[in-house]
Amino acid sequence: MTTIHVETGCRLHFGLLSQPGTDHGRFAGVGMMLESPGVRLIALESMADGVIADKFTTAARDRVRTFMERFRESSPDAFPNCEILVDSAIPSHAGLGSGTQLGLATATAIERLSARQEFVSPWTLAEWVGRGRRSGIGIAGSRTGGLLLDSGEQQSGEHRVRRIAVPKSWRVVLITPLDETGLSGAAELRAFDELPPTSRSEVDRLWKLGTERLAPSVEHADFAAFSEAVYEYGFGVGQTFAAVQGGPFANSTTGAIVEFLRVSGVRGVGQTSWGPTVFAFAADRKSAGMIVESLHSQPHFGRLATHITRPRNTGMAITPADPRK
Repeated sequence: MTTIHVETGCRLHFGLLSQPGTDHGRFAGVGMMLESPGVRLIALESMADGVIADKFTTAARDRVRTFMERFRESSPDAFPNCEILVDSAIPSHAGLGSGTQLGLATATAIERLSARQEFVSPWTLAEWVGRGRRSGIGIAGSRTGGLLLDSGEQQSGEHRVRRIAVPKSWRVVLITPLDETGLSGAAELRAFDELPPTSRSEVDRLWKLGTERLAPSVEHADFAAFSEAVYEYGFGVGQTFAAVQGGPFANSTTGAIVEFLRVSGVRGVGQTSWGPTVFAFAADRKSAGMIVESLHSQPHFGRLATHITRPRNTGMAITPADPRK
């Protein structure tokens, strides 16, 4: 019996650029894939579709079932029934791209169980499971990993995203205020509808910041330059969302964490997507550990979940390997 294992990382999003009222690649932006937290699924053929999840991933069970149903409804072809075991999932509503990675992992697992001679692109799979209607970073990142520059919906599929490998020694500290959540679903759609237009000049300025400072600093492994550029980019984008966030950050706790880290000398810090998770870049593992220690010495931030991870420069891992390639 065929069994497929699928493993992905998670996605940082440094900020969407274009808002309603501009014509500069709406939903353009910059982001990066990380090794963890990630998604791990095991799929095997069965008499009927089913999902198994342990007590730590029960929140993912219904989402996987929904993705399976959407896949069946949208795909023009028939695929084998399967049972999917959810071994690991990304926390929901934390700004880490949990829905897109879980949806793509589910669709990939079902597709790879088939006897197809050619597999469809992740862009098509995302469409089949109802993901990727705005940003393309998580879709492209599932295939390639790395730093990703999404030029927006004026281009389609893989043509809209540029990928750059990230230095392997860099580390990322994820800090999530456990009593806060980021926008998602209907609330996120309402927020986009309520956003005032962003000027073309500001969108152009931020895009140039991403392409002419942030991206080259990664290519040249210039950690100091990258750190300043990623903060400036994220803060600038956050200002364009201030009307629906109440400021450049999702909530006061997220903003206070960013300010504390910057004052402490951590320069590459910001909010991923709608938050509430804060990312902080470190040049190495030791520096990342020091960031975590400093945060846990500040009880006024409330309950925090911290996690040290690294950039992911590879795409989704799928086993067994496809014998046709």
